[in-house]
Amino acid sequence: MGDELYHELSMVTESLPKSYLIKQSRAKLNATYHIERTPGIYPGASLNFTSTICDHVKELLRKTPELKGRKIQVKLSGDGARMSRTTNFMMMSLTLLQLNESVMSPKHNRTVVIINGPEKYETLKTSLFPFFNEGNQLISKGTQSIDGENVQLEFFLGGDMKFLLMIFGLSSATADYK
Repeated sequence: MGDELYHELSMVTESLPKSYLIKQSRAKLNATYHIERTPGIYPGASLNFTSTICDHVKELLRKTPELKGRKIQVKLSGDGARMSRTTNFMMMSLTLLQLNESVMSPKHNRTVVIINGPEKYETLKTSLFPFFNEGNQLISKGTQSIDGENVQLEFFLGGDMKFLLMIFGLSSATADYK
């Protein structure tokens, strides 16, 4: 619903919050995350990978301070999803493996990239280039400064068989040749 329509509805309905309050809340939410467009021909959006990891690790260390000084394990996952006959999405997410609760729970997975495009190697190569570049830099450093302290990071890659083969540039599991 657009701002103008909501404003008109809030004028005639007493139970709805005023439109200026909704706009203020939206601005606060937008200031929380910096969302950028992904490169390539397929439309997509991404969060800053490093700052998302930093936020996630800060939250983990605040909840479980006994993990300070220990290596933090980060799992990167990817998958494709077919929404309709003509619409496909590819997503990349991260989760921290030290969480005491189930790491498979959706509330602990942070989506960092989503692309409206086919689940193909070319889509990964063009649209996720900045994401993989930033991830490779973090992996090669092995540490990240969070609140003035260097935190050691260890990365793992996850996904279904199709995604893992695709990310390594290989054909399907039943292919005769790569």
